[in-house]
Amino acid sequence: MNQRTARPRSASAKSAIEKKLSAYEQDGTALELDAREVSLLRSLLMEKRATTPKGGTRRDRRVSAGIIFSDLVAKMKLGGTGDPEDDANVDLMISAFGAAPPSAAIRQRVSEDASETARQAIKQVIASSRVVNAFGGGGELKAADPLLPAPLAARIAPALGDVDSWDFDLFAIVDAVGGDKPLAAKVVAEEVVLTRRGCAPDGAFREVVRSCISDLVDGYEDVLYHNCLHGVDCMQSFHAVSRASPRFDAALVATDPRAHLVALLAALAHDIGHVGLTNAYLIETQHPFAVNYNDQSPLENYHAATGLKIVDGKGLWEPFAPRERRLARLTWIETVLATDMSHHTACCAGLDALLGKVGDAGDAAAPANNLQVLKALVHACDLGGPTKPLQTHLKWTDLVMEEFYDQAEKELANGKEKPSLPVRGSVNLGKFQLAFIGFIHPLFAKINQLPSINFETPLKNVDIVRNHWTASLDKPAPVSLPTLK
Repeated sequence: MNQRTARPRSASAKSAIEKKLSAYEQDGTALELDAREVSLLRSLLMEKRATTPKGGTRRDRRVSAGIIFSDLVAKMKLGGTGDPEDDANVDLMISAFGAAPPSAAIRQRVSEDASETARQAIKQVIASSRVVNAFGGGGELKAADPLLPAPLAARIAPALGDVDSWDFDLFAIVDAVGGDKPLAAKVVAEEVVLTRRGCAPDGAFREVVRSCISDLVDGYEDVLYHNCLHGVDCMQSFHAVSRASPRFDAALVATDPRAHLVALLAALAHDIGHVGLTNAYLIETQHPFAVNYNDQSPLENYHAATGLKIVDGKGLWEPFAPRERRLARLTWIETVLATDMSHHTACCAGLDALLGKVGDAGDAAAPANNLQVLKALVHACDLGGPTKPLQTHLKWTDLVMEEFYDQAEKELANGKEKPSLPVRGSVNLGKFQLAFIGFIHPLFAKINQLPSINFETPLKNVDIVRNHWTASLDKPAPVSLPTLK
């Protein structure tokens, strides 16, 4: 059996915790348990339940275990929790770990009385213990090797230094790693998620997140534009605009401490498995994506399901309480589905409604608005090519146009007289880009008007890009070439 899933119990660790429990029960010695020992505590409680009188009901045994648990935890020294014997802290620990508090009254006090410091410290302990349990190695899960050798990592460090900026040059990282797109995507994703955001502390959960990032990147097809670089560009762009909007950034964490982790990974995975063809083409040709999802946002449904399947299999949700897990999945699904261009007009209308509200009701930082604004931001980041510095924009433009041309050629080969996308050599690229900018610019402008959101840099860039393409219209139009029949 695979050691990572076998969940063996270390005899020495069990012996150590039993000695501590014995000392506590005999003379009241305070318990000091590390995360590994916490992960064994519940198993020991199961054994203690067996000593409950046989006449007791299952509920009695559960309540008994909860009382034992509260009695033990009250003596634990959890760093940074304030008073470890505070009843509310004890009850929060019981609730978070999964043992039942001994009474409904205690259950009500869990959220009311525990300090935020205690809450966060306890969640960290619980997250650590659950991940250790999930892998069964008693905390012995080995860290993965660094993505880059030290000399190369040192060379690209200056380029990564701008990763908090909307103007970050992703292509410089690609060049630095010899054109290896998946490696570049993983380097940038780890820098954002683990280093800049600190979404996973050192330990087993960090390796879970690293593994999720790696498999999400590897899940992309090697198509011209909708590949892993586009995925990580969307993720990094969301990170940048969130960092530039500190009130909104802080509000996400206040609402859900893991909001950044979920949003960043969802953005990274938003086009996973993209085949370089539009939804309309997939529906028209009855591609399996369209058949499986009943012609309803086939690509986006596939992206959402595929990304979630990967992180589910990696155990990403192990540290999450049931309610947190439901919220995380909802956020992931709605964020990815919102990137379908068929929802673009509705997204803009929703922002108009938000801008029409007075005071905090229309603030992007208001908890009630977090998901709507998050979806709009990721959608904008997905369309963000024209809002990047000019040279970066031109590189993305070359890639996306090649992908469009390829689909147009497929449509012509299939007998379609007028392809839905531009045919190579017969399009005025300046007019095409200006039309696209005109269509998406209102979204960017509305986002920038939202209280607590700073979208100034993208808007400045798009003005430069628009001027570039306007100037190009003065040049001779390209000659129209014969198309495939």
